[in-house]
Amino acid sequence: MNITQKEVFVPESEHGAFYTGGSVEWSPDGTHLLCQCGNTVKVLSTATGTVAYSIPIQPLEEDTDDILTFTVGTDNDSLVTAHKSGLLKLWDWRNGELQKSWKSIHKGPISCLTISSSATGCILASGGSDSSVRLWVLQHHACTHNLKSTQGVVSVVKFHSNLVSEKLELFAAGDEFIVSYDVASGEPLFKLQAHFNRITDIDFDLVNNRLVSCGRDKVLITWDLATRKQLKTIPAYESLEACAVFHLNDDETDEETKPGETGKTYVLTGGEKSILHIYETSAVRELYQTSAFTAPLVRIVRCGVKRVYAVVTADHNISLYKLSGEPGSSLEQRPNKIFKLSKQFVGFSDEILDIALLGETESHIAVASNTPNIQLYSRKDMSCTLVFGHTDFVLTLATSLANRNLLLSGSKDNSVRLWLFDGRKSLQCIATAATHTKSITCVALSQLSTSFLVSASQDSTLKFWKFPKKLTLSTTATESPHTLEIQSTEIGHERDINTVAVSPNDKLIASGSLDKTIKLWSTEGGVKLKLVNVLRGHRKGVWFVSFSPLDRILISSSGDASIKLWCLTDFVCLKSFEGHDASVLRCQFINRGTQIVSTGADGLLKLWSIKSSACVATFDKHSLKIWTMAITKDENQIITGGADSLLVTWRDATEETVTERIALAQQGVMQSQQLDNLINAKENVKALKLALKLQRPHTTLKIIQNIIQEDESSLKHCLNELHEDQKEEMLKCAVSWNTNAKHAYAAQLVLSVLLELQCNMVSKPFQSSLEALLPYTQRHFARLSQLNQDVHFLKYTTNLMKTQ
Repeated sequence: MNITQKEVFVPESEHGAFYTGGSVEWSPDGTHLLCQCGNTVKVLSTATGTVAYSIPIQPLEEDTDDILTFTVGTDNDSLVTAHKSGLLKLWDWRNGELQKSWKSIHKGPISCLTISSSATGCILASGGSDSSVRLWVLQHHACTHNLKSTQGVVSVVKFHSNLVSEKLELFAAGDEFIVSYDVASGEPLFKLQAHFNRITDIDFDLVNNRLVSCGRDKVLITWDLATRKQLKTIPAYESLEACAVFHLNDDETDEETKPGETGKTYVLTGGEKSILHIYETSAVRELYQTSAFTAPLVRIVRCGVKRVYAVVTADHNISLYKLSGEPGSSLEQRPNKIFKLSKQFVGFSDEILDIALLGETESHIAVASNTPNIQLYSRKDMSCTLVFGHTDFVLTLATSLANRNLLLSGSKDNSVRLWLFDGRKSLQCIATAATHTKSITCVALSQLSTSFLVSASQDSTLKFWKFPKKLTLSTTATESPHTLEIQSTEIGHERDINTVAVSPNDKLIASGSLDKTIKLWSTEGGVKLKLVNVLRGHRKGVWFVSFSPLDRILISSSGDASIKLWCLTDFVCLKSFEGHDASVLRCQFINRGTQIVSTGADGLLKLWSIKSSACVATFDKHSLKIWTMAITKDENQIITGGADSLLVTWRDATEETVTERIALAQQGVMQSQQLDNLINAKENVKALKLALKLQRPHTTLKIIQNIIQEDESSLKHCLNELHEDQKEEMLKCAVSWNTNAKHAYAAQLVLSVLLELQCNMVSKPFQSSLEALLPYTQRHFARLSQLNQDVHFLKYTTNLMKTQ
């Protein structure tokens, strides 16, 4: 059977860090989220889950100019960033163009920004740590007012259009009180004081002309803006960081929304306890709470166009909650139907330690990073579901060819967990075990049938587990997972075990360790493990082992930067592949066992041919170690994850490359034939242009010699017909001809004509080419001078002989 060798993999998509802490804002149309990522603002498409584009913030020449915060216009493409240097910069975030930068004049760092709508003139308000608020007209970048009525660091600034007075007001919150200003005059209107600690967020109830504020004094307060008095105080029993007001009778809700809900005001809050609360302000009661978060909530960002709320947590996760009014639904009775989680994005994953493809169609990716939760990504839009269960970092994942919905995980909490995927977006733990004494470093599932699983640990032991009898999803949340039944325990190696693999027929298990050895174990009919042989040859610890899908062959990768191929019949090393500059962390067979793909600590993905023992190609996309790799069933895609927090999907582009190569070869043949026809037809100018395009200096020389033989004076006309780049290419040809004395005349003649044509302006390529001409030209000149002297001497001698 003829197997076509794979040659090229190209990066099809990449998913990396897009939010590392700081500000998060919706785009005016509600289709993108602008997130602060270091010194870059990244624009995330909520539909595809990918970064549409980035806005790199240029640092100063001598020192980095860190972003402190930013804000986006509600109805335009204005983006304003505040920097550590005290600069304010105005950008067009659609194309990333810097339009203006100016000094903020604040005496300290800027803590918050906001922009009013275009209808009010696009006014920027900046709040600083110097207790002052400044108003700027963005059109002229001029400061109109400096407001100093707040106390402490200004934590919140927000504009509010007063429908009664028809004035634009600015609300600024500092420590313990809120101040309202008239934007036109800059005069303070009133002060709201009831908090006893820093105020962290405010929001407006436009329906009832009220204000809601929350703070670190663990209370939520509602204010009547007409009477400027405190209405209700709701105890939250936690330090609050964000709040957002919503109603169920807005225009976007369903017409059949329950009439009893009309007029009620609801508030979302989040804070230090990692719980999202919904309060009803008039009755002063909590209606709903969800604890589906892994860190404290730091922001709640409302989309002005769509009824979507982005809930941001301290561990850089962003959850999108959709507010919808379903017929017959009440927020008190069915809160999950009205306020439900639509998508979740992970802004920063730290190091990606392991990945696994899940689902019959491989629609999801399970990711283990430096977190106790398994991140379950949908490959369609890269939305993520966090799977809880482990109590410490998850280190390893494994799946089975026998059942694509099974996932096995190992963690630093010394336990293994078996999960069942529901085919949509959730994993459920069906079995667990915790008998290892140290962290689980690698796990494996039986491949031919779901009959056993294997785990290995830093305690140097291998444990052989019996599979649960039933693989079903529990219908009740209270049902606890089964406890796995252990079959046998073996002291596998002298040091930490890094890898374990099960053969395609489930009869052999291979383990690799830091003790530089690979051990082969027999499963003994699925009852216990028995040592078969020990493979030695690596000079450093073994990082990964994998079985061939067809032959009795095993490959291993090691810290000695090599990949070894082992025969499982006589247990000898067949081949060794070297090419990585650092430890080879992963290696797997592809293309029916005829090729190998490997990843290393050098950040490279390499493709190898077993037959030729050579590296076919090297692909570079990661900047740090590539810890893990997963290959799809059809082997058309490879997914890699590494220490740079980057998930890269590589696509097999071999067929395209071969097709392009054949097309280029055919085009080359046709152009060669066309060139021969032009030379025979003595169409010298066209032939010269085509020869230069094909980069054929020998054919070009032949054409030049034909022109010189026919009429040397026509050479200038022919070369004058060439474009500038063609003249530069001609000069390069002349440089190569000039190295041979046989062709020196043609080269010097071409050089003379080109210099005459380019005498007014000699470009840099011409200058470098002229420098290359000098040594050989001097040699030719010396040779011709000597020849001229010899000729004159012969003439002189001949004349003397004739006179005698």
